[in-house]
Amino acid sequence: MKKLSSLSPACIALVMLLFACGDKAECESDADCIDSAGGGVCDVGSGVCVECLSQSDCPDGRVCNPASNVCEEEILPPPQCDPPCSGDTPHCLVDTCVECLENAHCGDGEECVDNVCQEALPPPECDPPCSGDTPHCLGDTCVECLENAHCGSGHQCVDNSCEPIVLGRRIVCDNVLTQPATGVCSVVEGDGGLLIEGVILSADKIYENGRMTIDVTDGMGRITCVGCDCEAAGATVISCPGGVISPGLINTHDHITFSEQPPAEHGTERYNHRHEWRRGLHGATQLSVPGGSNPLWGEVRMVLGGSTSIAGSGGAHGMLRNLDRANMLEGLSGVDVDYRTFPLGDSDGTQRSGDCNYPSIDSASRAESAGIYHAHISEGIDQFAHNEFVCTASSAGGGQELVRENTTLVHGVGLTAAEIQHMADVGAKLSWSPRSNIDLYGHTAPIVLYKNLGVTIALGTDWSASGSMNMLRELQCADYLNYWHFDGAFSDFDLWMMATYQAAVAMGAESRIGLLREGYVADITVFNGRDRDGYRAVIEADVVDVTLVLRGGLPLFGDRALVDGIVGTDASKCESETICGVEKAICLELDTGITLEELRGQVSSSAYPLYFCDTPLNEPSCIPMRPGEFPMSSIDDLDGDGVPDDEDNCPSVFNPIRPGIDGGVQPDTSGDGMGDACDPCPFIVGTDCEPPSMYDRDRDGVLDWDDNCPTVYNPDQTDTSGDGRGDACDPCPDVYNPGDEPCPFSVYEIKRGEVDLGEPVSIRNMIVTGVAPNRGFFIQADPSDASGYEGPDYSGLFVYHGSGYSGTVPAVGDRVSVQGTLSSYFDQIQLSAPLVVTIDDSYGGGVPPAIEVTSAEVATGGARAEALESVLVQLGPVTVTDVDPPPNHGGHNTTGEFEIDGSLRVDAYMYTVTPFPALNDEIPGIRGVLRWANSMSKLSPRSDEDLSL
Repeated sequence: MKKLSSLSPACIALVMLLFACGDKAECESDADCIDSAGGGVCDVGSGVCVECLSQSDCPDGRVCNPASNVCEEEILPPPQCDPPCSGDTPHCLVDTCVECLENAHCGDGEECVDNVCQEALPPPECDPPCSGDTPHCLGDTCVECLENAHCGSGHQCVDNSCEPIVLGRRIVCDNVLTQPATGVCSVVEGDGGLLIEGVILSADKIYENGRMTIDVTDGMGRITCVGCDCEAAGATVISCPGGVISPGLINTHDHITFSEQPPAEHGTERYNHRHEWRRGLHGATQLSVPGGSNPLWGEVRMVLGGSTSIAGSGGAHGMLRNLDRANMLEGLSGVDVDYRTFPLGDSDGTQRSGDCNYPSIDSASRAESAGIYHAHISEGIDQFAHNEFVCTASSAGGGQELVRENTTLVHGVGLTAAEIQHMADVGAKLSWSPRSNIDLYGHTAPIVLYKNLGVTIALGTDWSASGSMNMLRELQCADYLNYWHFDGAFSDFDLWMMATYQAAVAMGAESRIGLLREGYVADITVFNGRDRDGYRAVIEADVVDVTLVLRGGLPLFGDRALVDGIVGTDASKCESETICGVEKAICLELDTGITLEELRGQVSSSAYPLYFCDTPLNEPSCIPMRPGEFPMSSIDDLDGDGVPDDEDNCPSVFNPIRPGIDGGVQPDTSGDGMGDACDPCPFIVGTDCEPPSMYDRDRDGVLDWDDNCPTVYNPDQTDTSGDGRGDACDPCPDVYNPGDEPCPFSVYEIKRGEVDLGEPVSIRNMIVTGVAPNRGFFIQADPSDASGYEGPDYSGLFVYHGSGYSGTVPAVGDRVSVQGTLSSYFDQIQLSAPLVVTIDDSYGGGVPPAIEVTSAEVATGGARAEALESVLVQLGPVTVTDVDPPPNHGGHNTTGEFEIDGSLRVDAYMYTVTPFPALNDEIPGIRGVLRWANSMSKLSPRSDEDLSL
């Protein structure tokens, strides 16, 4: 019932006249209200039946509201403490005074228990204290570990117990693969993508009957799934029940412009330093190895041996990815290798001992600025080779700090334990070429010591003159040495990793190649695994066993029938070659446009062959030997290092004495009788230590390929932004920047000077407004981007890539995201290499409209010249005031340039105006990108459509 007080005066009057405005007047006594919906009590004054007029009309627990004449639930005031609480019991709990209601009411070190402040109890502790095999306390229980860091190298914490990390763990999938009638693999052609089946070597797991899918629509061929349950409707299916599927092999060291040369004969002569055989120093026989070989010949040879990438100090377009050549990466981006054959400037044969007076040591800034500084250091076994490391590891005595986290040493033969520890401490890597080392010097790097100290080790072939003709032969040399001379220190997994993932780490490419994992580029080699299993199928393979080589999903080489089924109508561009009785296909013409016959016509008739079916002709030796020192292994010298076993401090690990380095004895830094070469703890007495893992560079217990900060200790793996990069190594942990993408910035932040020069940056969702072939392109903020557009000022940026760039080149109108290094070129702010350019194929917009300006506003020093640099602008009408403007900034070539309105230069950076205007010509309108070049503002039209608007 409505309260009368809530009714209007008119309505109250009607009630009093027994008309229905609130409730209808209906009674003269309670008897009239017996069945009334309004209530059982008559309000005689109003003649209305109500629920109550007094408390007696309501049942227990309810009270009569005189305003509404309704029985309502009684609402009691909260209990009160009387008298009020104070003193030691200042808090009221219902009607009782207590000491506390919560912990905050108690003093330090106390807690509120049953409303009484008591001394806070410590958390449950282990009693007695934890020690021994269970040294960590969890609640009140002693456990072996709480995190990975509590476990030794090669172990991880699982359910508070340290468990060995199993490398090469087998996962058997329930997929059924049908053995083909002939060959290793069969193929069923589809209409989109690739699906490969077989034994898949994926990081630390082996998937038997596994599957892998590849997206070939993005131009790179990326892996989209690896495991048991991968599916791809309509894909071409490559089923290899007899195949072992591996990442393509990566050759981290070669001189491919010498690839036509056969092995250089030098009999039993062995050298102490590379300048002896290079320059004939110290009475040594100089080797004559002419250069100038066609690098494509060497690349085809490497592809036939299962490789997909190389750092070869040269290269050719097509076939291999040349990781040290920015214009020969075959579409791969984000890799920057600075290959240095003579980092000391000593190509003339200069040798130093005790000082660093080399002709020209590379600067530390050069090494620091490189993605990977890849330098030949300490190739030899004497004091001169040793001195090279001394002068590149420190700035002392005129040296330079070239050995750093981004350094990959080539050779590193003449190093001691302390120097290898220095490499491990700074994170430097080693590119190991055992065959070439053994052939030239009889020694190689103390490779077991490198392993025991946790240095990343990769393999490289060096060159055909003294090394291996392909990566398979280099693997087999390493395998031979490991078995006969290194006491099996390396597992099959270790050797395989040296040619795949560890090689990618050494080249700074481990987030892109070297693994079969989702998101990686599909550089893949399939090996014949019918007679060999797992990693042995790779290590023991010959060229005939290389069943298929894919670079980014594109076939380069393989069994004829298999390649035909993949390339379809392009099969004629993959030439047949019968290799050791098996018909193969080499897709040289498909990839490069050059036929194999044409290539053979471009090289010497005596060029070292592309392949052999048996041991390569005159192959350099992999058996350690130095006349008069250690002729070969014997029953008294099993490791073959020239020291009898009963005198050898590493009797099963090859550690010959190096002249000029080891002081005439086998090194034993700790003096415990165990040589450095085999000592798991070379700096402490005894063997009570655990060598660090080569696969856990930051020692946090998480393997590198699973670690979201592989070089920064972070056992908790915290990743606030969920981008796959741990907070410990993410320069912007709160921002999503997956992979190795730099922190994203807006173009406005960049152009307003809020980002430091030299900083790696990412800039997203920009529109390409102009392209200068072999130079770069201009990008501009999208006006339709409501959340990111701040207006035309400072909205444009130039991206420079130069003529050597082989990555993605966008077109005008493309929406792109770009990663690069912020730099300044004569005060023009720009992004430069290394670049990663991604095009958003779904973007359907166009170029932002040009900004209307006057010549005076955007000419050099004009009011808007700085703010609109790299922005698309439009002027008109304008007058040509000079058709032969003077050179600027040191005589810069002004061909194709003219001046308008006496103030603004129009250049030919992207387009030469045709027909060229004459003096005093009137141009109704002109459009272009405003750029800062050669110390002045210039307008750069893009085509004839930018004139006479």
